[in-house]
Amino acid sequence: MQRRMDDWHHRTFRGFVELNAHRCGPTQHRVAYIHFYSKDTLMHSAEIVTMEIDDVMECSELNKDSPLVRWLLKQMTTYEPTTERIVGMVFDPNTVISLVLRVENRVAIVD
Repeated sequence: MQRRMDDWHHRTFRGFVELNAHRCGPTQHRVAYIHFYSKDTLMHSAEIVTMEIDDVMECSELNKDSPLVRWLLKQMTTYEPTTERIVGMVFDPNTVISLVLRVENRVAIVD
């Protein structure tokens, strides 16, 4: 059962990234583009929240002791914001899938 749930999370996240990564551009600041999953949300019009490290740390909807949340925080401290972006999806307080994506040259930097 756990394997199926993990596969479902990854398939859902992959679909979200394919439909929405273009909406997440590079910045001068360390941010992650996060979507809080809801079964009622249409994937192509998903709300994306821009979160800084402090926002993640203060978010009551995330368990900071979760290995996946800690991995997101690690990604946020090590990626290059002008050439990469972090896209993530929160399924529950312990389940966050995030990915660092390289930015194509045609994307402008957002302030």
